[in-house]
Amino acid sequence: MATFNTLINNLERKKKELERLRNEVLPVKVGNAAVRHFKKNFREGGWNDNGLTKWKTTRRQESGGSSAASQFGPLLSSQNHLMDSIIATPGPGKVIISNNVKYAPYHNNGADITVTPRMKGFAWRKFFEAAKIKKGDTSDIRKQKEASMKAEDRMWKGLALTKKNRLHIPQRQFMGKPKELTDKVQEIVETELNKILNS
Repeated sequence: MATFNTLINNLERKKKELERLRNEVLPVKVGNAAVRHFKKNFREGGWNDNGLTKWKTTRRQESGGSSAASQFGPLLSSQNHLMDSIIATPGPGKVIISNNVKYAPYHNNGADITVTPRMKGFAWRKFFEAAKIKKGDTSDIRKQKEASMKAEDRMWKGLALTKKNRLHIPQRQFMGKPKELTDKVQEIVETELNKILNS
């Protein structure tokens, strides 16, 4: 009778451990693994799914400039805002991986965007801000300030003056369901299950 009660107690304990695993442990571990995997895509400059598929290089990289910005890979900058905005939100029995940066879907999925007058106005403001051009500056002073601008800041003027009605943003996928991550999640689940079942 004591062995039967011990068996029941062990089963109850394992049931509680399995519930905790499903509701607390796995969402955190799987979420952390996913965030690490997606950030790895940024560091390697491509999409890891059955091997690395490199992202299309940017004009900034192709220009071969000597500025710090031209040394960063696609989707990277000194602030790494897009990469650092990937977060895991664990909940009971689930985890949500998200990136709340407004332009994240455009890069992840690719996009064709209509150039509006409002966008051109924004580009002019960014250009004047980067060049430190003020309203009262003479044309000579404006030219001097523009000449001393960083190469990557000049793209704002290009956007403001573009004749194109549409801009194409190539797909540089960094989030999704890659095989490597699926395999890693499977490994985490099996390892954690075995810890409970073999204890």
